[in-house]
Amino acid sequence: MYVFSQDGQERVFIPSESEKKNKLFHICYNVTKNSYFRLSNGQETIPGWQRGAWRTENMFRKEENDWQMVYLARTEGSSFGRISWKFNCAPVGMKIKSASVRAFSQTFHSGSVRWSLRSAETTIEFPGDGELHSSSSLSGGKELIVEAELTGGEGEVSWQHVQLFRQSLKDTEKVLFEIMVEMDES
Repeated sequence: MYVFSQDGQERVFIPSESEKKNKLFHICYNVTKNSYFRLSNGQETIPGWQRGAWRTENMFRKEENDWQMVYLARTEGSSFGRISWKFNCAPVGMKIKSASVRAFSQTFHSGSVRWSLRSAETTIEFPGDGELHSSSSLSGGKELIVEAELTGGEGEVSWQHVQLFRQSLKDTEKVLFEIMVEMDES
């Protein structure tokens, strides 16, 4: 079961006129500020992790005030969590030329996260190592989905053994998730 944002909507990013003109879509998520920053669209700010996600399943944002850390994790008691973000350039007559993603995830014990970047024709897995991973094999596609699947862990706190974008609450400028899509006219 997928849970949609609070208003029941799936969020799909569609290029603005300026993004179409510049042939670039670039968005970052800052977990400390709990906001997306659409850098390619005049620094547009979208508050709330759910408001930028396409679909989520068993996910929440955790602030550890004792450890001064923050991250996204699967909900307590769940054995599986998933979050995905979707970009569609078809409505503005564009297609994907290349895509780059930076994501950071941290696992403990037997926790596992599977990151993927996919179009209708191609799926590419990449590590959540905080490095920028680029691919032109999605070239020609109209849609792009970035997804993280969270599984594993041990005991009653197994949900806590897979963390996305974990960072200090004091580190307000660090970005551990970003998506860049270069586009061409279709």
